[in-house]
Amino acid sequence: MPTEFIAGETPGWRSPAVERWHRWFLVALGSAMVHDLAFTVFIPKNSGLLHPVDPWPWALAACCGVALITRRLPLQNAVAIAVTSFGIAWGALSLLQPNGVFGIHRIANPSFGPLLPGGVSLGLLLVWSTIAPLSRGLARLILHPWRSHPRAGAGILAMNVLLTVLAGCGLERVAESLHWWRWTAPSPRLNSTGALVLWGLEWGGVSFLIHLFSTPWWIDKRPVKPSADFRPLWMLGLLSVWIGVRAIHAAAVR
Repeated sequence: MPTEFIAGETPGWRSPAVERWHRWFLVALGSAMVHDLAFTVFIPKNSGLLHPVDPWPWALAACCGVALITRRLPLQNAVAIAVTSFGIAWGALSLLQPNGVFGIHRIANPSFGPLLPGGVSLGLLLVWSTIAPLSRGLARLILHPWRSHPRAGAGILAMNVLLTVLAGCGLERVAESLHWWRWTAPSPRLNSTGALVLWGLEWGGVSFLIHLFSTPWWIDKRPVKPSADFRPLWMLGLLSVWIGVRAIHAAAVR
């Protein structure tokens, strides 16, 4: 019979070194974002100085996501969730790449990472590897008061997909101005509402597949007494500030 730990007690399976990972990765992520914004806003690209590579902050953010998961699950679960998120996103987007989403294709900027087999950008997969666990954590936080409800699992899945769609559509709005990727439409009649619907279908569908296949790894087999974890919210806020400042600067220099 699994043992439940009281609040504040460290389970025996949780390594103290792993416990500190999230702090170091958050410090590294914050430093990378400050460095990126400093070069983007204040140092022109023709200055001769080496500019940071665009996917670098997303790689650190994905590591932060894994580190946050280890606060309530063993390390092997966190790694399995990250690998599943990366693999399912890679497979689903590779299947969509030849025909696009209803004939509309995403074209990634070479500066956003190399193209992997299947024509999917490494940077985009790092985005998925970041948003998937963070949206799950935020969904758990939002539904924390109803965690004992018999339908709590289905509610977390639905909230998870909704949060991923919102985050994805927000990214799609600024991705072209940030030179991460752009979409090509076969018809100029596609308006902004139609684009949002297509983006939502893609982000929602891939998110559902990711969380469907990763759910077994999210199950607490050696549970810790549940408590509200605000770290996914803090991290999403940090990412939003970074993306927002870059988007405002990109709009100002047009």
